[in-house]
Amino acid sequence: MADQAAHDAERATALLAQLSNPTIVGDFFGGHLPASEFKAAAGLAFTFVKKFGMGITVDSGHGFVLAKVVGADGSPVRWSAPLFITITGGGVGGTVGMAEVNTCVVLTTPDAVQRFGHASSDWGPVMSAAVGKVAGHTSVPGTESAFAEDTRPYSTCKGLIVDFSYQGVSYKLADKVNSTLYSDVASPEAILGGKVEPPASFKPLYDALAAHL
Repeated sequence: MADQAAHDAERATALLAQLSNPTIVGDFFGGHLPASEFKAAAGLAFTFVKKFGMGITVDSGHGFVLAKVVGADGSPVRWSAPLFITITGGGVGGTVGMAEVNTCVVLTTPDAVQRFGHASSDWGPVMSAAVGKVAGHTSVPGTESAFAEDTRPYSTCKGLIVDFSYQGVSYKLADKVNSTLYSDVASPEAILGGKVEPPASFKPLYDALAAHL
Protein backbone atom coordinates (compact mmCIF):
# COMPACT_ATOMS: atom_id res chain seq x y z
CA MET A 1 0.00 0.00 0.00
CA ALA A 2 2.87 2.36 0.75
CA ASP A 3 4.25 1.70 -2.74
CA GLN A 4 0.90 2.59 -4.31
CA ALA A 5 0.70 5.79 -2.27
CA ALA A 6 4.22 6.77 -3.31
CA HIS A 7 3.39 6.08 -6.97
CA ASP A 8 0.20 8.14 -6.76
CA ALA A 9 2.11 11.03 -5.16
CA GLU A 10 4.66 10.89 -7.98
CA ARG A 11 1.95 10.86 -10.64
CA ALA A 12 0.11 13.76 -9.01
CA THR A 13 3.30 15.83 -8.80
CA ALA A 14 4.03 15.21 -12.48
CA LEU A 15 0.42 16.01 -13.40
CA LEU A 16 0.58 19.27 -11.47
CA ALA A 17 3.73 20.29 -13.32
CA GLN A 18 2.06 19.57 -16.67
CA LEU A 19 -1.19 21.36 -15.92
CA SER A 20 0.55 24.41 -14.47
CA ASN A 21 2.68 24.94 -17.57
CA PRO A 22 0.76 26.70 -20.38
CA THR A 23 3.50 25.92 -22.90
CA ILE A 24 2.79 22.19 -22.41
CA VAL A 25 -1.00 22.03 -22.23
CA GLY A 26 -1.95 25.01 -24.40
CA ASP A 27 -5.45 26.46 -24.46
CA PHE A 28 -7.55 23.52 -25.63
CA PHE A 29 -10.49 22.65 -23.34
CA GLY A 30 -9.85 25.47 -20.88
CA GLY A 31 -6.07 25.61 -20.91
CA HIS A 32 -3.64 25.30 -18.05
CA LEU A 33 -4.41 25.23 -14.33
CA PRO A 34 -3.76 28.78 -12.99
CA ALA A 35 -2.33 29.52 -9.56
CA SER A 36 -5.54 31.35 -8.64
CA GLU A 37 -7.37 28.00 -8.52
CA PHE A 38 -5.14 26.77 -5.70
CA LYS A 39 -5.68 29.95 -3.71
CA ALA A 40 -9.47 29.65 -3.98
CA ALA A 41 -9.69 25.88 -3.50
CA ALA A 42 -11.10 24.24 -0.39
CA GLY A 43 -9.51 21.00 -1.52
CA LEU A 44 -8.13 19.01 -4.43
CA ALA A 45 -8.87 15.56 -5.80
CA PHE A 46 -6.31 13.77 -7.96
CA THR A 47 -7.82 10.93 -9.98
CA PHE A 48 -6.29 8.38 -12.35
CA VAL A 49 -8.97 6.75 -14.50
CA LYS A 50 -8.97 4.36 -17.43
CA LYS A 51 -11.89 4.89 -19.82
CA PHE A 52 -13.14 2.54 -22.53
CA GLY A 53 -16.07 3.18 -24.81
CA MET A 54 -17.81 1.47 -27.69
CA GLY A 55 -21.39 2.62 -27.28
CA ILE A 56 -21.14 1.62 -23.61
CA THR A 57 -18.65 3.50 -21.45
CA VAL A 58 -16.65 1.84 -18.65
CA ASP A 59 -14.54 3.84 -16.17
CA SER A 60 -12.23 2.39 -13.54
CA GLY A 61 -9.62 4.05 -11.39
CA HIS A 62 -8.53 5.48 -8.09
CA GLY A 63 -7.12 8.62 -6.55
CA PHE A 64 -6.97 10.71 -3.41
CA VAL A 65 -8.42 13.86 -1.86
CA LEU A 66 -6.59 16.67 -0.07
CA ALA A 67 -8.30 19.34 2.03
CA LYS A 68 -6.96 22.73 2.98
CA VAL A 69 -6.32 22.86 6.71
CA VAL A 70 -7.19 26.33 7.92
CA GLY A 71 -5.55 28.06 10.88
CA ALA A 72 -7.35 29.74 13.76
CA ASP A 73 -7.07 33.14 12.07
CA GLY A 74 -8.69 31.80 8.90
CA SER A 75 -5.51 31.50 6.87
CA PRO A 76 -4.63 28.17 5.23
CA VAL A 77 -1.59 26.61 6.82
CA ARG A 78 -1.15 23.33 4.95
CA TRP A 79 -2.82 20.56 2.98
CA SER A 80 -4.22 17.53 4.78
CA ALA A 81 -2.97 13.99 4.45
CA PRO A 82 -4.37 12.23 1.38
CA LEU A 83 -7.63 10.32 1.72
CA PHE A 84 -7.58 7.54 -0.86
CA ILE A 85 -10.63 6.73 -2.98
CA THR A 86 -11.70 4.33 -5.73
CA ILE A 87 -13.67 5.30 -8.81
CA THR A 88 -16.00 3.21 -10.95
CA GLY A 89 -18.45 4.29 -13.59
CA GLY A 90 -20.34 3.51 -16.73
CA GLY A 91 -22.65 5.02 -19.26
CA VAL A 92 -24.59 4.63 -22.46
CA GLY A 93 -24.33 6.81 -25.55
CA GLY A 94 -22.08 7.77 -28.41
CA THR A 95 -18.71 6.85 -26.96
CA VAL A 96 -15.73 5.58 -28.94
CA GLY A 97 -12.14 5.04 -27.84
CA MET A 98 -9.84 4.16 -25.00
CA ALA A 99 -7.82 6.49 -22.80
CA GLU A 100 -6.11 6.96 -19.48
CA VAL A 101 -7.19 10.30 -18.02
CA ASN A 102 -5.32 11.89 -15.12
CA THR A 103 -7.18 14.73 -13.46
CA CYS A 104 -6.74 17.38 -10.81
CA VAL A 105 -10.19 18.42 -9.61
CA VAL A 106 -10.32 21.80 -7.90
CA LEU A 107 -12.89 21.55 -5.09
CA THR A 108 -14.14 25.06 -4.47
CA THR A 109 -16.31 24.44 -1.39
CA PRO A 110 -16.06 22.35 1.81
CA ASP A 111 -19.17 20.48 0.65
CA ALA A 112 -17.35 19.35 -2.48
CA VAL A 113 -14.46 18.08 -0.35
CA GLN A 114 -16.89 16.15 1.82
CA ARG A 115 -18.63 14.58 -1.19
CA PHE A 116 -15.34 13.32 -2.58
CA GLY A 117 -14.28 12.20 0.90
CA HIS A 118 -17.30 9.94 1.38
CA ALA A 119 -19.19 7.41 -0.71
CA SER A 120 -21.10 9.36 -3.36
CA SER A 121 -22.37 9.16 -6.90
CA ASP A 122 -22.73 11.56 -9.81
CA TRP A 123 -25.12 11.04 -12.72
CA GLY A 124 -25.69 13.21 -15.76
CA PRO A 125 -25.01 13.86 -19.44
CA VAL A 126 -21.35 14.21 -20.36
CA MET A 127 -19.61 15.72 -23.37
CA SER A 128 -15.87 15.16 -23.55
CA ALA A 129 -13.05 14.61 -25.97
CA ALA A 130 -9.52 13.63 -25.11
CA VAL A 131 -6.60 13.22 -27.47
CA GLY A 132 -2.93 12.79 -26.62
CA LYS A 133 -1.86 15.37 -24.02
CA VAL A 134 -5.01 17.46 -24.25
CA ALA A 135 -5.66 19.18 -20.94
CA GLY A 136 -8.33 21.28 -19.33
CA HIS A 137 -12.02 20.82 -18.72
CA THR A 138 -12.30 17.50 -20.52
CA SER A 139 -15.69 16.73 -19.00
CA VAL A 140 -18.67 19.04 -19.16
CA PRO A 141 -21.39 17.64 -16.88
CA GLY A 142 -25.00 18.59 -17.45
CA THR A 143 -26.71 21.11 -15.23
CA GLU A 144 -28.17 18.32 -13.11
CA SER A 145 -24.75 16.91 -12.23
CA ALA A 146 -24.13 16.84 -8.50
CA PHE A 147 -20.56 18.06 -9.00
CA ALA A 148 -21.12 20.66 -11.73
CA GLU A 149 -20.99 23.90 -9.77
CA ASP A 150 -18.28 23.51 -7.15
CA THR A 151 -15.75 21.30 -8.91
CA ARG A 152 -13.43 22.23 -11.76
CA PRO A 153 -11.52 19.37 -13.44
CA TYR A 154 -8.26 19.80 -15.34
CA SER A 155 -6.94 16.73 -17.12
CA THR A 156 -4.31 15.17 -19.31
CA CYS A 157 -4.93 12.16 -21.49
CA LYS A 158 -3.03 9.26 -22.95
CA GLY A 159 -5.02 7.74 -25.77
CA LEU A 160 -8.08 8.80 -27.74
CA ILE A 161 -11.72 8.95 -26.67
CA VAL A 162 -14.78 10.93 -27.73
CA ASP A 163 -17.71 10.74 -25.33
CA PHE A 164 -21.30 11.93 -25.70
CA SER A 165 -23.15 9.85 -23.16
CA TYR A 166 -25.26 9.66 -20.03
CA GLN A 167 -22.90 8.51 -17.31
CA GLY A 168 -22.79 7.59 -13.68
CA VAL A 169 -19.64 7.71 -11.55
CA SER A 170 -19.28 6.30 -8.05
CA TYR A 171 -16.65 7.44 -5.55
CA LYS A 172 -15.87 5.17 -2.59
CA LEU A 173 -13.26 5.20 0.13
CA ALA A 174 -10.30 2.90 -0.45
CA ASP A 175 -10.65 1.48 3.05
CA LYS A 176 -7.82 -1.03 2.78
CA VAL A 177 -5.32 1.58 1.63
CA ASN A 178 -6.38 4.14 4.22
CA SER A 179 -6.40 1.69 7.12
CA THR A 180 -2.99 0.28 6.16
CA LEU A 181 -1.38 3.72 5.96
CA TYR A 182 -3.10 5.41 8.90
CA SER A 183 -4.42 2.55 11.09
CA ASP A 184 -8.06 1.64 11.53
CA VAL A 185 -8.73 4.47 13.99
CA ALA A 186 -8.06 7.23 11.46
CA SER A 187 -11.44 8.42 10.22
CA PRO A 188 -11.96 10.36 6.97
CA GLU A 189 -12.72 13.43 9.11
CA ALA A 190 -9.40 13.07 10.96
CA ILE A 191 -7.44 12.58 7.75
CA LEU A 192 -8.98 15.56 5.95
CA GLY A 193 -8.96 17.63 9.12
CA GLY A 194 -5.19 17.62 9.36
CA LYS A 195 -5.02 15.36 12.41
CA VAL A 196 -3.09 12.60 10.62
CA GLU A 197 0.49 12.81 9.37
CA PRO A 198 0.78 12.29 5.61
CA PRO A 199 3.08 9.67 4.07
CA ALA A 200 6.64 10.93 3.66
CA SER A 201 6.44 10.18 -0.06
CA PHE A 202 3.97 13.07 -0.48
CA LYS A 203 6.48 15.78 0.45
CA PRO A 204 7.39 16.64 -3.19
CA LEU A 205 3.69 17.12 -3.95
CA TYR A 206 3.18 19.39 -0.94
CA ASP A 207 6.25 21.38 -1.94
CA ALA A 208 4.83 21.82 -5.45
CA LEU A 209 1.45 22.90 -4.08
CA ALA A 210 3.07 25.35 -1.66
CA ALA A 211 4.77 27.05 -4.61
CA HIS A 212 1.35 27.94 -6.04
CA LEU A 213 -0.12 29.48 -2.89
